[in-house]
Amino acid sequence: MNIPALTAADIHYLPPAVSWQDAIRLSLLPLLERGAADPEYADAIIQNTLEFGPYYILLPEIALIHGRPEQGARSEGLAVTGFSAPVEFPENRPVRLVFAMTALDSENHLSVMAYLSRLLSDEERVKKLLSAASAEELCAVCLSDLPIP
Repeated sequence: MNIPALTAADIHYLPPAVSWQDAIRLSLLPLLERGAADPEYADAIIQNTLEFGPYYILLPEIALIHGRPEQGARSEGLAVTGFSAPVEFPENRPVRLVFAMTALDSENHLSVMAYLSRLLSDEERVKKLLSAASAEELCAVCLSDLPIP
């Protein structure tokens, strides 16, 4: 798989975003900074949300934002952003934790989904993720003994 290893530099903890659109933009910053996505990738995800709703909310308060490769993905990547308070997404869906993904093909998309499936299938890990109060606490859970794609 070509997804770069998730590192502490990819994991952030922020005050609550002003809007769900800001939450999307802030969550994509690590991927933009390393060139895994073009700036229009955020606009595409926002437009997709307006068109299809928040299709990327996996669990209560946890989202996996992503778009199609042709919408601005440049390479594979994964980033994690926790917010100190939930951000209200469309359809009254509060989100506290955002995984941001770029993938160039379905194989890499599936490798991220497999990682998230392992991470989020453990109720204790999910509780720790949602109660994290710092980037360090998020790192401790996200970078634990799970293999990263």
